[in-house]
Amino acid sequence: STALNNASTLIPALRQQDEAFSVAFSVLREGIRQRSFPAASVAVAHRDQVLALKSFGHVTYAPDSPRPTPNTLFDLASVTK
Repeated sequence: STALNNASTLIPALRQQDEAFSVAFSVLREGIRQRSFPAASVAVAHRDQVLALKSFGHVTYAPDSPRPTPNTLFDLASVTK
């Protein structure tokens, strides 16, 4: 996305992300707390402007697991088959 590559667009919007997305962020934190998933990374964009860019938790449940970044790639799989 153009917005992710444009620091002047990215930085001012992110200053208010914790307040603007507090409910969504708390849902992710609760999912991690309940061990539904070990980590999450979220990006919210609107009209080529990044409004939120944040990561939570640890990449795996291992005690020494690193924290994810917005660039962390997650393995997605279906468990309904």
